Amino acid sequence: MSFRLIVGIIVACIATGLLVFFVQRGFGADGLKRIRDLEAREMHLYEQLSQKDAQRESQRRIYIERIRKGETQLSERAQEIITLRARLAVNSMTLRFPPTSAD
Repeated sequence: MSFRLIVGIIVACIATGLLVFFVQRGFGADGLKRIRDLEAREMHLYEQLSQKDAQRESQRRIYIERIRKGETQLSERAQEIITLRARLAVNSMTLRFPPTSAD
């Protein structure tokens, strides 16, 4: 009778050990699946971030080009104003002091 009791305890311990092993293995596989899913999601997010970054860089270049073009036009207009003011000054001087004609 004690032999049967010892064999029963050994069988119960082995069965418990096997049960724990298979349960942990299942959780391990589930954990690996979750890790793969997270890696795939992370890769997708990095890809989206890269695309947005490229889009913003393109927009930045366009805006910088527009600003430079505007600055060039502003500089040209300023130079035109300086030229027109100089002409106006010369014309007003000519009206005040008309050239004398030598007879």
